[in-house]
Amino acid sequence: MPNAPADVSAEPADNAAVQQHADPAPVQRPKQTASKPAWVEYAVYRGIDRDEAEATEKRDLIAAIDALN
Repeated sequence: MPNAPADVSAEPADNAAVQQHADPAPVQRPKQTASKPAWVEYAVYRGIDRDEAEATEKRDLIAAIDALN
C-alpha cells in the first residue's frame, strides 16, 4: 500500500540518545511585571546561581541579568 504510514519503530536505537542531548528550547525574557519566580528561572537559564537569584530582590535580579549583556 503506497499510502500506509511509515513504520516509526524502524528508526535507529541511538536516536533516543540524540534527542536527550538536544538543546532545550530557549527561555524567553519575562515581562518586567512578571513574578519573581519567573525571573529566577530566567536568571538561572542565563547562568546565575539559583540560590543567589532567589536571595536577590527582583529589581536587583533584573539589573544583574541586564549586566550580563
